[in-house]
Amino acid sequence: MSETAAAVSALCVRDFMSSNPETLAPEDRLLDAELLIRRAGVRHIPVVSGGALVGLLSERDVRRYAPSILDSTPEAYNRIFEQTLIERVMTRDVGTTTPDTPLAEAASLMYSQRCGCLPVMEGGALVGILTRRDVLRFAVDVLSGNR
Repeated sequence: MSETAAAVSALCVRDFMSSNPETLAPEDRLLDAELLIRRAGVRHIPVVSGGALVGLLSERDVRRYAPSILDSTPEAYNRIFEQTLIERVMTRDVGTTTPDTPLAEAASLMYSQRCGCLPVMEGGALVGILTRRDVLRFAVDVLSGNR
């Protein structure tokens, strides 16, 4: 194995994940999710209750659940965002990874499960999130010769 290949295979999720991701609780509202997506510029939000990961909410989930502004009154549109709880919209069965998982293994899991992110768990606690963008950053580094 070449030195470059060995260095690449030694990379772990912790080398590319975003630590301490923004989270929501199941009892938060869809409005809270929309505001967080806009404020933080995130596309995936882990849902945590009592310190445990209970789900994941994506920007796509929010868009799917939101009514069309063209087909509803502004009041009805706002009511959906103000009254819908995250637990009603979130994905419950979420694949996860650990900080020490090889990056190639986590990327393969994301590819095979067609998911845009993997929450990163350590000792039962959420410690980060690995997103498609993080994996693409690695690919850009390798393809441009920076790794």
